[in-house]
Amino acid sequence: MELGILSNKQALNIPHGSVASLGVQKRRDRKRVTRERWLHEYANLYIDARNVMLYLVVKVWKIAEVCVLRVSSTVLDLGDVVISDTNAARDLVRFEPAPSGLRMLDKNLVFAQSWNDPDPNEKYRKSGIKCAEVLVPNKIPPGYITGAYAVCEEDKKALVHLTGVRFSVSIDKHMFFQKE
Repeated sequence: MELGILSNKQALNIPHGSVASLGVQKRRDRKRVTRERWLHEYANLYIDARNVMLYLVVKVWKIAEVCVLRVSSTVLDLGDVVISDTNAARDLVRFEPAPSGLRMLDKNLVFAQSWNDPDPNEKYRKSGIKCAEVLVPNKIPPGYITGAYAVCEEDKKALVHLTGVRFSVSIDKHMFFQKE
């Protein structure tokens, strides 16, 4: 909460835990977003946090005590922010400057309740779109973090206790693929 949300490169020398997939991180490490910057030089935000990555974290890998941070949309006004139309590690990803890059998104698919599809190719395509990203060079300052979501009261209390947060923490079971 003191440092904000850091790029992978910025976080290298700071002790932290990660829920990232090592295979995906290897792909991200080799991905160039612009001529000037690599993907790991951006702090990344999913446009819709209720996506494949969060599903893997809470349902497949069963990582406990996970929260989702809310970030102000004014982050789009920072310099050199980029939008990806799918998961930024994908091969057929498009990168466009923010905020105009938001126009390339298929909002119905980004905010769809599910990415499942009987056709495996369509499921893969939809799952990538669910993970469209906002990419901010280096870091997102802490002042842009406006709140958080937790799955239950216990996690909400743990988040407040561990971080001393002074913003709203909402309980949202649906976000974390739990029944209301």
